[in-house]
Amino acid sequence: MGPSDDAHVPRIDTELQILRFMSEYDIPLQPRQVFGGMVLNEDVTFSYGTLQNKLSSLVESEDLKRVSINRDGDIEEMEADESGRANYLITKEGKRRVATEYGE
Repeated sequence: MGPSDDAHVPRIDTELQILRFMSEYDIPLQPRQVFGGMVLNEDVTFSYGTLQNKLSSLVESEDLKRVSINRDGDIEEMEADESGRANYLITKEGKRRVATEYGE
């Protein structure tokens, strides 16, 4: 029996766990950086693929935004249909959600 099968183990909301991590660092991060940082600093019970899906969901709910960083260090929000490597950055809405859920 794994931890997720035990009725006494509290379920962790993956999206909130990601948002809290993003809020703590408050810098643009690539998905692998988010996952690697969470593996080192959090009790991660989900896969990299799940993280990618959750990042997309958090962008749709406007808790995160996709951004690019140019060679001058300028951070620009990416359009919804824009392709390419994206970094993710927590929004004010995402920070409010963390504060509401965690009482921070």
